[in-house]
Amino acid sequence: MIKLDFVSTLASAGLVLFGGYALVRRLPVLARYNVPAPVVGGLVVALAVTGMRLVGHDAVAFDTTLQSPLMIAFFTSIGFGASVPLLRKGGLAVVVFLLLATAIAVLQNVVGAAVAAG
Repeated sequence: MIKLDFVSTLASAGLVLFGGYALVRRLPVLARYNVPAPVVGGLVVALAVTGMRLVGHDAVAFDTTLQSPLMIAFFTSIGFGASVPLLRKGGLAVVVFLLLATAIAVLQNVVGAAVAAG
């Protein structure tokens, strides 16, 4: 098994990010549906690591020191692509999506609290 330290993990994350950008450029359907490059690159790595584990090989272990701050930065930056004109263009579909996402988030928190309490 390869154990990546802090710097190696951060460097490999950068390579995965650039790989995600390359895939988004080469597969127009990803750009059309605004799938973020970090998600594309991360999904490829997640599938590769999962595949290796399914056949009994733990190929790599990442240093998770920066996992929380980088996840916060990622999810915070997703909203930077939105704009008021873009939201207006979405119209009713955006409002429906907002309501559904809000309801699911509340339900998720209620279920999580219920499971934790029980």
